[in-house]
Amino acid sequence: MNPHCPRCDGAGFLHPVNEFTQKVLYNQLVPCDYPGCYKENLAKGMPLYNRTTGVARDQTFDNFKLRMGAEESFKAAKSLADGSAEFIFLVMYGGVGCGKTHLCNAIVMELLQRGLSAKLIMVSELLDYLRKGIEDHTLDDRLKRYKNIHALALDDFKTEYIKTQGWALDKIEEIIDSRYREMKLTILTTNDEFQNLPDRIVSRFSDRSRALRVLNSAGDYRPLGN
Repeated sequence: MNPHCPRCDGAGFLHPVNEFTQKVLYNQLVPCDYPGCYKENLAKGMPLYNRTTGVARDQTFDNFKLRMGAEESFKAAKSLADGSAEFIFLVMYGGVGCGKTHLCNAIVMELLQRGLSAKLIMVSELLDYLRKGIEDHTLDDRLKRYKNIHALALDDFKTEYIKTQGWALDKIEEIIDSRYREMKLTILTTNDEFQNLPDRIVSRFSDRSRALRVLNSAGDYRPLGN
């Protein structure tokens, strides 16, 4: 992005305007298309990690090394990103290092390039963000942000959060339930077995009319440097 951009003031993103009503859509974000800013840099393929979107620019579909066991996850992620999927809820589960986060980055990056608002965040970071909202009495506004964004990828959900942070499950479920009702694109990754996730989360991601769950059984990429 351009830190001196006169259009977005260095943020890299803008609230779009509805072409029919000319109203600003404050619940959405799109890449800034001012010359030299974020959208142009994306097109050039410049390395980038953006804290606003949570995206690691170097993790794309093109450089994902497809291994046995990851085929279904790759296919599901690609179809969700390019708009051809018949589902809007996707949960990818499997062992550590099997490529789930890489695919999340690839999904969000492609959605951003299509001009859609999207965000990738680790669940642990989301809980820290929401905890600050409890402390400064801005929790409702913080929850609303994650309920309203067009596409949300919640990376690395752990059932242990429920045991150590009693309020955490209620807030995660509140976000997921809202997005389920509003039919907003939602991705969840976890190292836990799907059936061991909380009942309400299992229920939402088991709805065959709008959800798909995929086991990624590929081994750990990291020891191979992938």
